[in-house]
Amino acid sequence: MQILRSTPMTYSRASELFKKELVKEDLDAKDYGLHSLRSDGATTAAALGIPDRLQQRQGGAVRRGESFKSTFFQETKLDDLGMKESDSLQRNVFHYAVSKPDTLKTLLEMVGTKTSIRDALHQADKDGEMPIHRAASIANIESLRILLEYDNSLIKLKTTMGKRSVLHSAVKSRSVVAVKFVLSKGPDLVNTVDSIMQSPLHYAASLKQSNVLEFLISKESDLTLTDANDQLALHIAASKGLKSNVVLLLRESPDFIDIIDNSYRSPLLLAAQNNFPTVVSYLLSKNADYEIQDKLGLAAFDWAVSSKFSRVVEVFLDTNDWKKGIEAVIAKLGDRPRSEAVKELASYGNVDSLTQFKMKLVNDGRQRAKGRILYKKKAEGRHAVYADVTLEERLASDICEISDFLDSGTVTNEL
Repeated sequence: MQILRSTPMTYSRASELFKKELVKEDLDAKDYGLHSLRSDGATTAAALGIPDRLQQRQGGAVRRGESFKSTFFQETKLDDLGMKESDSLQRNVFHYAVSKPDTLKTLLEMVGTKTSIRDALHQADKDGEMPIHRAASIANIESLRILLEYDNSLIKLKTTMGKRSVLHSAVKSRSVVAVKFVLSKGPDLVNTVDSIMQSPLHYAASLKQSNVLEFLISKESDLTLTDANDQLALHIAASKGLKSNVVLLLRESPDFIDIIDNSYRSPLLLAAQNNFPTVVSYLLSKNADYEIQDKLGLAAFDWAVSSKFSRVVEVFLDTNDWKKGIEAVIAKLGDRPRSEAVKELASYGNVDSLTQFKMKLVNDGRQRAKGRILYKKKAEGRHAVYADVTLEERLASDICEISDFLDSGTVTNEL
């Protein structure tokens, strides 16, 4: 009596039995395959070398994106089934194949229907990226070359989400080599913009590595382009605290130093607002206008104080212009007590927080010797900790501590 199994035969077992019969008939098993017995999309899964035991129905193996086994192509004739099948990330076989140029090339050569390939190459994943964008974002030059040799119109594709060009994707890879290659194939992409009007230069300005930005500048990227927030690449670099990028951009366009965005924020204001003292210091050294106020009526110093960014406050206090202002207050006060001077200024209605801070600096300066001195800092345990700090450092800390009790709106009016 023959006993039938309660579960279906696996593809591996069916293939094994089938090939044994082929050998009995003196046929070469390599010329035959049983892909019609697999679940939909298993052809593409196998192309990526996924073991049978890992394959799931409805193309689950494609999700793993693993490299294919070379023996698969020796044993199988590819058809175009499953080229557009996607995984949970909405990626098809080509999204994964771009990380393996040999796999990509073999797929393009062996899949029969060009229409199926074209549709798959124009298919976007969950992030809106098509295989060409994926290749650019991982800086796989060989895959980019293979795709563009197959269809050079792919260079014009934009992501379905964000409308990013292939060059935007290449910039995101942080690879100068990838950016150079894409520009060589699509030089008109240098000033293309995405859905929020940001160019590749904007993207490069946000990268810690300056080499991509420097290369794009050398290729005559338009430094005047502003995004949906009216921000230049310079605003982006300043808001990210990337001094080297700020230096590069100002070297090309020094007149842009005080340009404001649609919220009236200058590069200096953005740097102060985001607590980047090094960039604030550099911009002040280039005579950036520290009196510019945003839509809330706050200047760069106001943001530093209200946010308790003591290092940024210290930078302001340590600049020549501010020191000159302090010296002017000292000259005006003479030997009069601080309280008397504040009372006099208050009578004119202009004793703002900056003036009070100047008074405090003057008062500390009278009581202590110039230069570096020891200040008592916050006690740790039972022992007070003393540190060697400058007058400006101590004052910056004090300003941030008392800022909640002062009217810090427009504190820069007295300069």
